[in-house]
Amino acid sequence: MPKAFKPIPIDKYDGQTNPREWLQLYSTAIRSAGADSYVMANYLSVCLDPAVRIWLTSLPEESITSWGDLNKKLIESFQATCNRPGNHFDLTRIKQKTEIPNVPDQQIIAAFQGGIRSDDLVREISQRNHDLKLTARECFEIADKFVFGESALDDIRGKGKEKRSDKLESSKKDKKRKSDNMVHTID
Repeated sequence: MPKAFKPIPIDKYDGQTNPREWLQLYSTAIRSAGADSYVMANYLSVCLDPAVRIWLTSLPEESITSWGDLNKKLIESFQATCNRPGNHFDLTRIKQKTEIPNVPDQQIIAAFQGGIRSDDLVREISQRNHDLKLTARECFEIADKFVFGESALDDIRGKGKEKRSDKLESSKKDKKRKSDNMVHTID
């Protein structure tokens, strides 16, 4: 080992993290201390958790001839056991439950209010909750009535009709444009 060998402290490898990532950090720390691959291979056991160190010491003698061999064996042995981030297949296993047990109604109401975009609805729920200590069900009923009322107001004021007629006009224009943009070719 080099005389002034003092590597940057890194977490010991416990087999739970990705071995490739950990080896990259380990290699960087050891090389930055001025060591070569020979020192990396010999110093590795110092940076291993006891369970992983047992794996290393149980390898057959002469089975590792280089730092590359040691890298390869560590990755092969621990790649399957490390914690990995979830993927889209994990999401398909999630099932929604009808009730979430032991969550107080006031906590549900607070979370619900945090996602509301209408200041008027937040104000309405807050005022009623302050006076009556609403249940989550009552809070959702207030929200349903509010949305129904907003929709009715839009219809009365003609906002809903304007939006629908605007969409119809827009789609008619799009259809006309499509035929105008055609390019004819002759073979």
